[in-house]
Amino acid sequence: MHHWEEEGIRVEKARWGRSVILKGKTKIELSKDVDATKLTLDKVKELIEAKTPAKKTTKKAPVKKATSKKK
Repeated sequence: MHHWEEEGIRVEKARWGRSVILKGKTKIELSKDVDATKLTLDKVKELIEAKTPAKKTTKKAPVKKATSKKK
């Protein structure tokens, strides 16, 4: 339906009258009542931001130093 190449975003027709927004590995399924033909780039970006979870930061464990055995 829509393809914004410079943004890497596509809106495609899915099964059973639904539509899907694709950006990279992100896939957002839209409900049947959303008219995908009338979506704009700004609206699609808002939907992607709302559905994408925030990235989690992980704490790195402290590195233990190797100790040599005493005789």
